Amino acid sequence: MMEFDQQCGRELKMMLSGEKLLAAFFQDDLISEFDALDGQNFDPWVESGKIIRREIETELNGIWVKYILFAPASEAWRIEAYLVLLEFRTSRSWTPELEWVEARIYGLPPEQCDRLVKHRYK
Repeated sequence: MMEFDQQCGRELKMMLSGEKLLAAFFQDDLISEFDALDGQNFDPWVESGKIIRREIETELNGIWVKYILFAPASEAWRIEAYLVLLEFRTSRSWTPELEWVEARIYGLPPEQCDRLVKHRYK
């Protein structure tokens, strides 16, 4: 599996191959949804029921933003888990431990979560 930071723009392809179990995108009023999704079209798989889509709008630092989340239908629980983590994140300090949990929710194996945290918190 490729490193976490190298997955941008490949989320749909990875999800369809089973390599990625959650994709989260962030949109504000400065970018279109097309750009927020890196031009990836999840719609056919959402319409077929293979992938679940969930959106949540919230205020972040005084700006309204939208999170667009996707997961395979069999992994839909990851969306709910991510939303709980997002709620926690907006009201508390972010820590390396929470970074590790977030990476696990995305579906990364524990050893890759360890490398990610070590890389980001040198």
